[in-house]
Amino acid sequence: MGVTASCTGGLSRSYLEGDERIYVDGSGSPAFYGTGTEDFFNGGYYFNQGPYSQPMTGNTAHVVAGRADHTAAYRFFLQDAIGFRRRLVVSLQHGPYDNTTGTSASMLAWYYQRPAAQSSLTDTLNVGNAASERVHRYQVTGQAWHRTSSYTYPGTADAAVITDTGRGYRGHSQFTLAIRPGNQGVDLRRRYDQGIASQKARVYVDGKFAGIWYVAGANPYHRWADTDFLLPAALTAGKRAITVRIQYAAGADLTDYAYWAYSITP
Repeated sequence: MGVTASCTGGLSRSYLEGDERIYVDGSGSPAFYGTGTEDFFNGGYYFNQGPYSQPMTGNTAHVVAGRADHTAAYRFFLQDAIGFRRRLVVSLQHGPYDNTTGTSASMLAWYYQRPAAQSSLTDTLNVGNAASERVHRYQVTGQAWHRTSSYTYPGTADAAVITDTGRGYRGHSQFTLAIRPGNQGVDLRRRYDQGIASQKARVYVDGKFAGIWYVAGANPYHRWADTDFLLPAALTAGKRAITVRIQYAAGADLTDYAYWAYSITP
């Protein structure tokens, strides 16, 4: 709903270089990755025009006391709400690399709950794990490679190395996932190698076309990423399991390392 913040740092104000990273529903990839603390509060250049107040954002105070710089700001999200079904994690760096010293911050988040659909994890497929592939009837055609990779995610965990085994292909992968019959759709999440650019697939559920799954761009530095695809209730409602086919469409190899099924329920 909104956030108010009070920050203290050095006179250079470099503590305002910190980016926000916002994670939705437990994804390893930040859904929003900002460019600076003052930008998050809809300011710029360390609020160099001085304090101001607008209906949704403001820099309410800037005080210099000795060798300490103090900044207060607020932002409300009435016009640009960030939707989530299970949890929302928001972080702000202190400095360009979370590297300033003598920085402190206090923040208050405003949250108002209303009844809405929730999501719960109902199945996990670990690609490359023989037991998991067997249980989920995983199969792949047009395989280009099968390997174990050690990469990092961008964001707050950009120093945590994760090792996983997966496949790249230009045919299709197919597997079965357990879901809740009372669902209002299923959020299908995939871990992939985003060092391989612009992956595009056609998605089918029990033989019916569900849409195009396209992830644009690449990141050769932090190669892990999670991407979500919403399977509509018309293809999932009333079922305890679904068979999903991910069909290569164009461009670079499709990459599969893991799949998670989140059933969306009232």
